[in-house]
Amino acid sequence: MEEQDRKKKLFEEHLPYELDMFDEAAKFLMSDEFAKLDREKNKGDWFRANAAIEAFWTHARTLKEFYTQPKNPEPVQDAHHASAQDFAPGYRHDLDLDTVIKKINAQISHLNYGRESVPPAKLGHEMHYVKAAIDKQWRRFQERLTAAAIKKEHRDRAWWDMAPRSAVEFIPGPGNVCSTSTFTVVGGTLTGDKKQ
Repeated sequence: MEEQDRKKKLFEEHLPYELDMFDEAAKFLMSDEFAKLDREKNKGDWFRANAAIEAFWTHARTLKEFYTQPKNPEPVQDAHHASAQDFAPGYRHDLDLDTVIKKINAQISHLNYGRESVPPAKLGHEMHYVKAAIDKQWRRFQERLTAAAIKKEHRDRAWWDMAPRSAVEFIPGPGNVCSTSTFTVVGGTLTGDKKQ
């Protein structure tokens, strides 16, 4: 696969998938449907709740890696992990999620003897901070894409122009305790366009 085709596929298919899964998990975790799940007595509800929680943290970790991974040497055809800098060389992250990533690795990604079972050590209360931090990186990344696309050498890469994403904001709610949080979709988009 040619390098530009490889980058286009990642940008048009795989990156939107990661962003959508992250956002949809957040939306479900804030929903009335999630709050009504009976995880104690209903195995199907238990599975749906845990799947949403794991989806949120798994995709948060993947997006954090995308935003913080150093730029790959050109050509990227031999690169394994994608980097935001592969698409927007001027992009610089300001993410500080190392402590949360350690918790994701210990509680979601790996089966460890020291896995936590109760708050506050268990993942959950960090969702607000993580959601806001990843959304901020998306905005910064998109700004750098726009700047790169204006340059003459990038004009042929119109596929870099992604639509603005709706914001999902953390709002604590009574139906969400311990290892979950509540989110709400807020009007408008991340770029300040008209309300959707």
